[in-house]
Amino acid sequence: MLTYTLTHAQEQKRYVGAQPDLPGMLIFDYGFNILMNAPDDLKIKTIRSRSIGYHYLYPVPIGESKFSFHPGFGFSSHNYTFDKNVT
Repeated sequence: MLTYTLTHAQEQKRYVGAQPDLPGMLIFDYGFNILMNAPDDLKIKTIRSRSIGYHYLYPVPIGESKFSFHPGFGFSSHNYTFDKNVT
């Protein structure tokens, strides 16, 4: 079984540099795809099977606490490359 999780810590300092002044977070992710419990005729090339994603999250504070809710939207693309000519 493969599990993915994302954790993000925040500090209260401003970064100086060439960054857009957006009220949220821009997230870029890149990874590799695998098939779990696939039949033998569906052998996948893991290094050539890639995924890429761009996401934007906007923080919404929850009351006066230090917790917040981060709704957002994004775009992800997944590519699977097989060892044999399989469609």
